[in-house]
Amino acid sequence: MSIKLKPCPCCGHEALIRNLHGEGEKFGSCCTNCFLEIDTVYHSEEAAARAWNRRVPDPVKAELLEALEKLLAWANTSQYEKTCGKAEHDDVVKNRAHVAIARAKEES
Repeated sequence: MSIKLKPCPCCGHEALIRNLHGEGEKFGSCCTNCFLEIDTVYHSEEAAARAWNRRVPDPVKAELLEALEKLLAWANTSQYEKTCGKAEHDDVVKNRAHVAIARAKEES
């Protein structure tokens, strides 16, 4: 299977795709820790993986991402340097913000 499974949305542990023996070519997905599962049977591992990876967008996360992107954009302006000055750690902080944004978008 070429689709990487996201961690369990409840406990964060690893998930797996199971072949439902006795059911023919039918697959399901579940968490290896809390045993959360999708109560639907799929005819391929890929379909089961896509279903497991589907998440409802988090509106709070979206708002935080938007605010972080706006803050980062402002931090790259001359107004920021006039207001806050230029500190040695600014580039490190900006880099961490870029990484956080990329990770959050990747998880969505």
